[in-house]
Amino acid sequence: MRTGLSFYPEGQLKSLELARPTPIQTPIGQIFAYDCQSIGINGDDNSLCFSEKGVLISLVTTTNQIKVQGHSEEYQFAPGFKPNLFNPEALDPIPLKIRFTDNKVMFYQDGVQEFDIQEYSFSIESLKLSANCSSCSSCDGCGNFNYDREVIL
Repeated sequence: MRTGLSFYPEGQLKSLELARPTPIQTPIGQIFAYDCQSIGINGDDNSLCFSEKGVLISLVTTTNQIKVQGHSEEYQFAPGFKPNLFNPEALDPIPLKIRFTDNKVMFYQDGVQEFDIQEYSFSIESLKLSANCSSCSSCDGCGNFNYDREVIL
């Protein structure tokens, strides 16, 4: 955990900010939850959220893309990228938020798209990124990747 943790009034875990990409079993499959853009100490807006009963409500991913298929349709959702403010040759990821409720999944990308989990199939893949670390000897899984241009996680 890093930068944030929150609890419901009765003491159950409400949300937390993960220190590194962490595999989470979701209603549509395993997704690595992680918000590389988490800034400061904030317990109110975290990348992994639960209901008072401990059921997964939502997560944020920076490292997975999800393909949704059904009804002769296909959709793809993945984190986006934007230019880094300090280095125009580098890109900063825009994490993808995913929410689960009442046998539905919602993807927050260019608005919100909702799918019934029973009516669609879901394929989860890691983004095709290659490591671009400056010092492998001291590697602790920092998450710096190269995606055509350097991506800063």
